[in-house]
Amino acid sequence: MWLESLPEEDRTAIGMDVMAAQFGWPLGLPLVDHIDGDVREVRTKLATRIARVLFVVDGAVTVLLHGFIKQGNRTPLPDLHITKTEMARRMETSRTQLDRLLDPAYPSVTLATIAKAATALGKKMSISFEDFLPVKSDVVAR
Repeated sequence: MWLESLPEEDRTAIGMDVMAAQFGWPLGLPLVDHIDGDVREVRTKLATRIARVLFVVDGAVTVLLHGFIKQGNRTPLPDLHITKTEMARRMETSRTQLDRLLDPAYPSVTLATIAKAATALGKKMSISFEDFLPVKSDVVAR
């Protein structure tokens, strides 16, 4: 995974910015910028370089699509996005169905559809449940 290949301080900075974008949504520049359609990017300044994480928001769910280290003053087109028409072709669906998938007002996105989108982007989907706040238990061990 791209993020795991980065140094810990870079992973932390990117994670904090993604978390700020997720829990502070909607946000704009300088942290979040619009790319195309519903695709946006989290912009993280690292010590010696700049990271970008592309994402979409589907209702209360933020879906991270792709992350990369920026190489120059412009975002490289292959890393930026593929066209919606190409994405629909790869997913073996229509452009209209893809537009629904990317529409934050459309609540019926399934895990199978998200997995298909990941495959179309050459990625694999993984789901994890992680504590982000301490959980207090009223149960006392005996």
